[in-house]
Amino acid sequence: MKVSVVVTSYNQKEYLVQTLDSILAQTEVPFEIIVCDDCSSDGSQDLIRQYVDRHPGVLKPIFQQQNLGVTRNRNTGIMAAKGDFVTTLDGDDLYLPQKLEKEMRKARQNSAPLVYSNVIYIDETGRETGIRYKNNRQLEGGLFEKIATLKYPAPREVLIARQCIETMGTLDETFRINEDFEWIARLSSRYAFVAVKEPLVLHRYHAKGLHRSDRLLLLETLAAVTAKMISLCGEGVTGDKTKTAQKIHAFLNLTKARIAIHRGDYFEAGTYLRQGIRQDWLRSSNYDLMMRLSLPNLFRKSDRIPDPLMIGPLALPFYFARGIF
Repeated sequence: MKVSVVVTSYNQKEYLVQTLDSILAQTEVPFEIIVCDDCSSDGSQDLIRQYVDRHPGVLKPIFQQQNLGVTRNRNTGIMAAKGDFVTTLDGDDLYLPQKLEKEMRKARQNSAPLVYSNVIYIDETGRETGIRYKNNRQLEGGLFEKIATLKYPAPREVLIARQCIETMGTLDETFRINEDFEWIARLSSRYAFVAVKEPLVLHRYHAKGLHRSDRLLLLETLAAVTAKMISLCGEGVTGDKTKTAQKIHAFLNLTKARIAIHRGDYFEAGTYLRQGIRQDWLRSSNYDLMMRLSLPNLFRKSDRIPDPLMIGPLALPFYFARGIF
């Protein structure tokens, strides 16, 4: 089975050498490396050409004539890929040497359509700052509800069988952020995951990253993605489809409450929050937000940073009740 790696590049020359070298150093050599450059102006294209000259037939460039944005740029590479499996990498991130070998081994052993591994977070200098799944506690199987409601962090840099892409499509180009989350959540509505329970990817957080986008835009996009996920609670979802749709709808109401708080409309936030609690009363973040609305002088107004008091005595009765049920 052949693997295509799709790399997106946009003004990341300072990191791109490390990114490409990490792919070329894989213990299982990819069938092709497609580098999609989104009209960079920092010399990235010249660097990519040098790699193409050194690795003809393996490294294949796509130079956009105008800036398309990360979603459309990545889609051009995915649609051009010829491998049986496709995986992606941003132009400032890295693979550890056995990423492809270990994930492909899992795919072969389990006839798995989606394979993922753990992710280590690094900063601009490459220093480790955290890990995505602590103690490599990665879930397997059907994860749609957990991913779509953010109860489980969506896997990154997933190894994806071509059949999944042909059935479920590429990234939704109406989203310019959260597009990778939407794609993985959509794929998980039909296909199950298997996991390599160790870190095999390094994901870089830095000042120029898309994760620094405006908070309100992130929330509004998340709400739009969540609304789309409700429509996917059909034949591909295992288990109680109505219950799954209800829990995703509850998360949509929670997200709308956060948007309302961001805009200063606390009455509207309370309305959405009450609806969310009725739909999924066991979700702790509903009560986190309720406490911030009810006791603004006691709890932080930010809905983004967990308050230490939320793990204190005031929250204990709720968490005890949730544990019983």
